[in-house]
Amino acid sequence: MLLSAFQMIRAMFMITLIILNTMVFSGIMVALSPLKLMLPFPAWRHFWTAWFVEMGATWSTVNSRFLDWSHSTKIVLDLPEGLSRNRSYLVLANHQTWVDMPVLEYALARRIPGRRIFIKQSLIWVPFLGQACWAMDFPFMKRYTAKQLAKSPELRERNLETVRKNCERMKGMPSTLLNFSEGTRFTSAKHAKQSSPYTHLLKPKIAGVATVIGLLGDSLDAVLDLTIVYPDNPECPTVIDLFAGRIPQAVVQARLLPVPGSAESEDSGASPRVRKWLLQIWKEKDHTIAEILGKPQASAA
Repeated sequence: MLLSAFQMIRAMFMITLIILNTMVFSGIMVALSPLKLMLPFPAWRHFWTAWFVEMGATWSTVNSRFLDWSHSTKIVLDLPEGLSRNRSYLVLANHQTWVDMPVLEYALARRIPGRRIFIKQSLIWVPFLGQACWAMDFPFMKRYTAKQLAKSPELRERNLETVRKNCERMKGMPSTLLNFSEGTRFTSAKHAKQSSPYTHLLKPKIAGVATVIGLLGDSLDAVLDLTIVYPDNPECPTVIDLFAGRIPQAVVQARLLPVPGSAESEDSGASPRVRKWLLQIWKEKDHTIAEILGKPQASAA
């Protein structure tokens, strides 16, 4: 559906505000990021990382205020009590669209510590944004095709090593690590290609979550299982849809879960206990999405 002139102007105005806000905050972080490397002391790097993460939280808060001001989308929040910025969380979320990011910012800003996200390695080259993510110690993950992994299985270990290093740097400070467990945005084509047992979700990737829990289990206070649904948009909405006012409602439901214990090594990436736990969460998440949409869901093993 084509945008009206008013919707186009509105969308461009809001996107301009977001870009300017991003340039201001990320520009400050990029300018100061070399300070992290000036002294070879962990405490020095720890201080600057914490400062950059706090800057990122403020950046997210300002973006959230823009959403409030635009009145473009009603964001319905169903969040648990007891969230704190002085605790550490692993956030597990489904992923459909780039709109998920501003919606998550709105839902979580100033409620929990500034988040770090598993993001694609290629994003480090995005001006300002990529360097700011580096300053905040975001884990940059490389994507490999099934053919590449079949030919060189050791490539999988590279991403797990990235997770390990970032987890070690997160210890000792309140932190939030956000993991889109499907590893990519949901599309009907990907769903069919996977033969996913879920109606509204792709299969979750176990290895990264198992590694995080194995390394940070004692440092994490809870797991925040977060589900995002756009009940009035049959097709996955775009950022233009968000700022043009074409997403009437976004629903964010969350629940706090205890961190699962695992006696198995995190290096296996396939702890049976963590695998069973995550698959059960995904089954329940699929049911939650179906309830919000008012549609039946397929049974998942």
